[in-house]
Amino acid sequence: LALALGLLVAACGGGDGGGSAGGGDRLSKDDYITKVTAVGEDMSATLEGLGETPSDPEAGAEQFAALSEALKGAADELAALNPPEEVQAAHDTFSEGISMLADEISKAGEGMMGGDISAALTFVSGLASSDAMAKIQEAAEEFEKAGYDISN
Repeated sequence: LALALGLLVAACGGGDGGGSAGGGDRLSKDDYITKVTAVGEDMSATLEGLGETPSDPEAGAEQFAALSEALKGAADELAALNPPEEVQAAHDTFSEGISMLADEISKAGEGMMGGDISAALTFVSGLASSDAMAKIQEAAEEFEKAGYDISN
């Protein structure tokens, strides 16, 4: 799980919140990249803070809940940004993918809390082919085509 989510963080970069969707001036390319990178750095810090792999389902469920909340926060921060027009569609897809991933992690954590350790295994084994990761990958490709490096 940590490896898969580490790849996600690398794909996202990070972000600082700020900006406002739907109103105000659009961010410049540099400001946008800076804010998205800050969001990724926050996610990296969350992953590091989770510590080692838990030894029981309840501890694992707590880690999944913390990660889900962090991802929801990141999705909210991203949604609040007003990206440059040329990457608006990629930005929207990226934000949606992060939000979907948070929901998937939350469901796996709920299963674990109920004693179903297979919920985590099913989540991890299906992560690479999940709809959420497909959206995140699609957005990453669109960012790259537009000349935006958000993997720093």
